[in-house]
Amino acid sequence: MNFLNYPEVDIARRNLDKEIELIWTGFRTCYSNKVNYDDMYPFKLDFSTTELKEKSYSIIKDIKNFYIKELCKTFGELKEISKRFNYSVPGYIEHFTQENLELFFDSEVSALEKAISEGTVCLSEKAKEGYEFLRSILACKWVYPKLRIGHGSPLEHGVISFKIKNASRSLTHQLVRHRVASYSQSSQRYISEDPDNLEFVIPKEIQNNKEALKIVEEYLENLSSSIKKLKELKVRNEDIRCIYPNAITTDIQVTMNFRELRHFISLRLSKHAQDEIRKVAFDLLCYMCLRVPFVFADLTEVE
Repeated sequence: MNFLNYPEVDIARRNLDKEIELIWTGFRTCYSNKVNYDDMYPFKLDFSTTELKEKSYSIIKDIKNFYIKELCKTFGELKEISKRFNYSVPGYIEHFTQENLELFFDSEVSALEKAISEGTVCLSEKAKEGYEFLRSILACKWVYPKLRIGHGSPLEHGVISFKIKNASRSLTHQLVRHRVASYSQSSQRYISEDPDNLEFVIPKEIQNNKEALKIVEEYLENLSSSIKKLKELKVRNEDIRCIYPNAITTDIQVTMNFRELRHFISLRLSKHAQDEIRKVAFDLLCYMCLRVPFVFADLTEVE
């Protein structure tokens, strides 16, 4: 029998630049008569003259300055949230410096800058990725003020998938109340639990209280013994599962659009949320602030 504090959030690695492109397309459709596309996307794939090359370098520099400034602010706010709730933060936030962010940005656009210096528009795959990276930042910069006034429907065109491992059933019961999402959860009917190796998520408040923890340990030891006896009696898994507590661990795969993910984080990162699901919301916010910072940065302003 093992006690766990928090589940693990495993986020599917996908190119979120494409999701941002879909979101921007949605906003572009809504504001089609009010958008100056040259202002929104001033970066053009034309490096044929010295003047155009210099203009491209200047635009990249402006984008970089905006990107670094906003991420430094956002990462600082995430570190403050982690201190407030006593959470650990990912290494890229814990050890971030402006220098590291600049190195990351430079590595993303280095192939594109090489193409500019050579005056070619036949971009390599890496240069194309750099171009999409810049476009995603510009799109996010334009989208951000629209989110602040509550225009969120175009965010539904962008989606993300993630897996929560070793979560309590208590957490997943709360999670699936966010109905605009798709879920696949470990089945207690088809997966047979080992009574000698059951895992439970026990809140820190109980773990830090010796008397309360003793009560819980005695209950779970009796439960483990009961499950073992039921298995010896050949009782089916689908019937044994009726006596499992909410604390038992499970895995769940989730796919959410960006609007619903923002809604989830805004509710579950609150100080009024349960600690376990708040940690999941925090982990997701950390990741999204790295990959699509200007779509989620305002969510660091939590009570």
